[in-house]
Amino acid sequence: MNNFSENINSEFNSKYVTKNDIIKNIINNDYININTNDININVKTDDNDYNDNDDDDINDDDDININVKTDNDDDNNNININVKTDDILISVFSNKDFYLKLNESFEKTIKYHNESREYYYIFNIPYTQITKRYSGKYIKTLLKYPYNKIISNENNIDYIDKIYYILIMNINFYMNIINSYTNAKKQYNMSRQYFFRLNPPNNVYDKYKYISKTYSAIEILNYYKHSCFIKKNKIYIPEFL
Repeated sequence: MNNFSENINSEFNSKYVTKNDIIKNIINNDYININTNDININVKTDDNDYNDNDDDDINDDDDININVKTDNDDDNNNININVKTDDILISVFSNKDFYLKLNESFEKTIKYHNESREYYYIFNIPYTQITKRYSGKYIKTLLKYPYNKIISNENNIDYIDKIYYILIMNINFYMNIINSYTNAKKQYNMSRQYFFRLNPPNNVYDKYKYISKTYSAIEILNYYKHSCFIKKNKIYIPEFL
């Protein structure tokens, strides 16, 4: 058994573990190198502009203009690309309930493990025929695998298991996107500047199409509003799976 499997097994067999313990073990194994700081949030406050008046609340009739700032880097300077980072925001916002339920299922798996109880979860990807019933024990076994074994075609891991693994591996990334809406709305209503940096994980998204971008509060709110009008916006599944 490799070190990663031993570490993850040790974590699950210990008396108490947390969700971050498991994700950290997945990310920090020898088979993949990922920047765990997927999203950085920076809030700038101007006391003179602070306004706590309820009349300033944003509503669906507000006319919000988009002017998204793109973080240029060496990879992008010499490449003509079709930037699709905005699609991540829209996809996650429009499937918010799916990601919230997925995150809850993972937290319950860890919680019930710590309480020596069993747990079952129906993993159902919206607008597809992809569905599977997972037990907490099966989830724990699945997460023992190193990343290269998951994405390799030279194993017997089910396609749906690969999708579940990749989503759980990046669950904090998706939850931070969802939380950005709440944070953006709060800061906007208080007349505070808010910036949200989205750095797509390269184990899921093509780094040349889904580049790092920074969004203001107004831009986040506008993308959230737009996502509410999109029906059957499918979950993004990596092409390499």
